[in-house]
Amino acid sequence: MLMKSLLLPARGTLLSGVAATALVLSGVAATAETVRWARVGDSLTLDPHSQNEGPTHTVAHHIYETLVERELDGSLSPRLATEWGITEEDENVWYFTIREGVKFHDGSDMTV
Repeated sequence: MLMKSLLLPARGTLLSGVAATALVLSGVAATAETVRWARVGDSLTLDPHSQNEGPTHTVAHHIYETLVERELDGSLSPRLATEWGITEEDENVWYFTIREGVKFHDGSDMTV
């Protein structure tokens, strides 16, 4: 099985890379449907970079996929990325190996 890797600089750009790949859904083509949302507050935006406020973050978490997930004990577990680490050439650059079979919302394959 051929594994694909994605290189991202650490720190701020890492968050951009996470959000970019978070646009990927788990292989189901998108269809137009009505979304009904009931919560104590409204989502302020669907842009994951725009806000870090409770209801907005909760909605975004249901839409965007992350590279990794933080467990209750603080450890990281795989989501889109099956492996990750710091490159030997530059300690400010991280690599991520993306799981096979990931598709975008329109059904196209994710390639890196």
